[in-house]
Amino acid sequence: MLLFVGLGNPGRGRALGVNTVKFTGEVLKNVKKAIYEINMKKILKKEGATVGLANGILLADGKQIYTTENLKVGLFK
Repeated sequence: MLLFVGLGNPGRGRALGVNTVKFTGEVLKNVKKAIYEINMKKILKKEGATVGLANGILLADGKQIYTTENLKVGLFK
């Protein structure tokens, strides 16, 4: 989201979809630090909306537990 805003694209974010999500663990109460890493692949600008395509992972205390492919997020005015 910050990337969209940093490019001068104001609006409200909305999840539009994801192709693949793989789980290899859980975020439990004892997890001290969760880190989301998003790798933006493409940003599409259309009239009134901006759509971002990305892959991502979630690290729980340094251990990768979720992976995603082709996240799709939109910003709408």
